Amino acid sequence: MGGLNGNSGFGGVKSIANPPQGKRLIGNFNNIISRRSKQTLSAGDNRINTTTFNTIFQCPFKEFTAVRLIYGNLEASTFTVKSIIGVSADVGTGGVSSAAKWTLPSNPSTITNDGSTGWQAVTYSGSATGTVPLKGTDTTQPGLLFSDWIPMTSLTPTNGASRPFLVTRTIVPTGTTFTNLNHKTDTINKTYDNSVYCETFIATGDYVTTPASFSGGSNQSVSPVIGVEFMVSSQIIRVLCVGDSITQGVDNTGGVTVDYYSWVQKAADIFYTANLPVSLINCGYSGATTTQIAAFGKLAINAHLPNIVFYSAFSPNDGTPTQALIDTQYRRAMDFANYALSKNVLPVFMFLAPKDYSSTDDAFRKALIARCKSSGVAVCDMTTASGDGATPERYQSGLNSDATHPNAAGYTAMAPVAVSTILDIVNRNISY
Repeated sequence: MGGLNGNSGFGGVKSIANPPQGKRLIGNFNNIISRRSKQTLSAGDNRINTTTFNTIFQCPFKEFTAVRLIYGNLEASTFTVKSIIGVSADVGTGGVSSAAKWTLPSNPSTITNDGSTGWQAVTYSGSATGTVPLKGTDTTQPGLLFSDWIPMTSLTPTNGASRPFLVTRTIVPTGTTFTNLNHKTDTINKTYDNSVYCETFIATGDYVTTPASFSGGSNQSVSPVIGVEFMVSSQIIRVLCVGDSITQGVDNTGGVTVDYYSWVQKAADIFYTANLPVSLINCGYSGATTTQIAAFGKLAINAHLPNIVFYSAFSPNDGTPTQALIDTQYRRAMDFANYALSKNVLPVFMFLAPKDYSSTDDAFRKALIARCKSSGVAVCDMTTASGDGATPERYQSGLNSDATHPNAAGYTAMAPVAVSTILDIVNRNISY
């Protein structure tokens, strides 16, 4: 996979070189790559207990040693899950957009507990079923369940695939219905990033307890499984990204929400192409205010224990900027930064894009940026790539889909700023 040293060789972005020996300020090191599938905070579809969810994730790297699943719940009541997982090296002749829905282990009808030959049963603190906790105080705080780590044997991909596929199959046991996180698996190849494909298909029946041939399924955008984590052989820099729709990846080109492919995914693509061990975790939710971003951001820190957290210090969802508002946003940002530091996580305040404000209102937004830059906390200001720098600031021509959101070109322009910030933080804060 490659280490942190040497010339990264991509697009003129500064490579990571050995910094002077000094104190390591970034903590929580481990060998885990975290992947969240794209989520919205709106309720998904009601699903009855006889539905089996067959979700396929393309593995971020060819080699890994263990896997665990992440489940989410937006309901005010708990529900239970039961899952099996397997690895497939072949996506089928139809490619990932069609035949992947039938991708199975080599022995698709048997729980062998050997991921190279058949299904492996997933456990939860040693139990065959797990309980997904209820949501938090509002819908921005999904209840999360992590399965046990399941040892897996990764396979050399065939049929032209660059990496193998992890197949997860989940059923909600008898007597339960749920309305769950909608995670946009219907957006082919752009669910998380180019290095991880994800898609969910469902079928009526129990294909978990007795994993017979899975057929008759349909493409769906909802699943109890909202993410997966892979254990690999080298240490990973994990960057948690918490924000609103611009972190989630909303693109309203032509007045229609499309793509769901944000700067987070595009930055992840840059790191993957450069063979650098950086894992970005997208926890952006459309419509979230900074109050909500701070709340679910703290939960996400506890769940993932990242090395670095990017926090949206400003969101247009809070309303038109005023002195009182930016004072509140600044206090909230500093509280979040202190919380992150208490968890051994390095905080970064991020500012993403301009919005159609008046000169007076936009001056308040810019004052918040300046105040954060003098706070002693790292700042990643992506408006340097998305905005025109004026007051009032507008998007650069061709980079926006509406007055609030970037388009694909805008997200592409923003990503290298995030990449440079991450590389600079690693240079300044890690001795090795």
